[in-house]
Amino acid sequence: MYRRLTFVLGVCLVAACGGDGPNYDVPNSNWSVRLVAAQHTGQPLMRIRVNDAFEWPTIDANDSSEPIAYQVRLHDDTGATVDGVGWVDEQSRRGVAVIVSDWVVGELTIDPVADEARIKPRATALAEVLRDTSGTTVGDLATLFGEADKVTLDRTLSARLDERARVESYSLELVPYFDGAQLSHNSDNRNSPLGIQLEWGTPLTSFPGCADGSTAEDCVRSRVEAFGTILCDARTETNMARFPELCTQIEQRLARKVQDPAILCALPDDTSVSASDYDPTSDVGSINGGHILAGFDGDSAIMHQLSHAQAWTDNRLSNLALVRGAEGDFARALAAGHAAVDANDYDEARLQADKLLSAALTLSQSEEIGAGERIDSECQALFTTIESADLFGYPDFGNAWLFGTIINGVAELAGLRRDYYLPAESFAVTGALCSCMNLAADWLDQRSDVQTGLSQTFVSTDPPVTATDLIDGLAASYCGL
Repeated sequence: MYRRLTFVLGVCLVAACGGDGPNYDVPNSNWSVRLVAAQHTGQPLMRIRVNDAFEWPTIDANDSSEPIAYQVRLHDDTGATVDGVGWVDEQSRRGVAVIVSDWVVGELTIDPVADEARIKPRATALAEVLRDTSGTTVGDLATLFGEADKVTLDRTLSARLDERARVESYSLELVPYFDGAQLSHNSDNRNSPLGIQLEWGTPLTSFPGCADGSTAEDCVRSRVEAFGTILCDARTETNMARFPELCTQIEQRLARKVQDPAILCALPDDTSVSASDYDPTSDVGSINGGHILAGFDGDSAIMHQLSHAQAWTDNRLSNLALVRGAEGDFARALAAGHAAVDANDYDEARLQADKLLSAALTLSQSEEIGAGERIDSECQALFTTIESADLFGYPDFGNAWLFGTIINGVAELAGLRRDYYLPAESFAVTGALCSCMNLAADWLDQRSDVQTGLSQTFVSTDPPVTATDLIDGLAASYCGL
């Protein structure tokens, strides 16, 4: 069984699981595609790595020998082929491919009629629960619980699993290019993305970054401690501590002693287990162990969760905590209320109805405010990591890490509008989401190399959408432009 150790980052936790010619190609034995879980339930990243042992082809041009570049071509489970989902050059030998879900692309052009058809029934059901509070019979309360069944609380799936479930059926191909023109190459040069799965408690052998004989959990803990040292040792140009608050966060959390829950872990999976999660009701963040051991992606996940934890420390997630707590109270009271109705126990049904109504009131009063806090926190976590890109191999190892993190972060933010049933005209959208997408667009405007690369990186098959199209389009959509 694969597991996800919860090493508490919130209470202190890390999760573990766990020349010329017609033959410009990259043999399968010399490159790989690693599937990396994305933050929370965002889009999975496909990380491409060409082995150092591969002798990079060059082409004679302008009296000099220059290296070619490889375009990443994706073949999906429908038989469609998408050119330009990424690029790999000789200097970095790395690339990334991310295909965002249909629901993300749908956010580029919000259909007001379809949007209302999705949002209004839930809002109506919640209002009905709050209106019908005076039941004096078991039958009355059964009606109340029936209305409550229509109040969807699932914040993690929305339509996200469509892409997460498909990604392992994809195959990627490297196609040689020079000066914008495709070169002749051998066909069937494909690889499929492979996830990292670790069996908890089993000694590791020949696993990158882990000593032979160490267990997954030991190696994960060591990785977190090592990144904590990096955070605490980092200095500014004036020799000031670069990340004082995050250093304090990780030191405090590593010092906490917690039990290791056994959580099923396979990525992607159909239970919405993702790279990481932060729970503001308990101040606990969990990170998938396989993700922790995925190099820079794991390190940036730690920083991402520490940023959320700092938001909690700064009291910037108080309404979100209320909402998350109310979600749990609502679900428990609803289940117990149905059981009481089945047992014809009016007193118990009335008790659970009162608990249900209290939770529903909190949701109605705090849900949009809490969603705004969540959006602000996700935006800050994204920019905390990309502004610290030098810690994650940038620019020495090229743009691949940065591209994947930006695309996934933007897609994750887009999902929050769906998760919290926010109308396009709500302040959480026109305020927080609009501001964050504009911030992302402005950030790219100041970094021409990153912007150029993302403008050549496709993230959708139908219609074709580049990463810059996605960012600019979401900014326009959420700002009402």
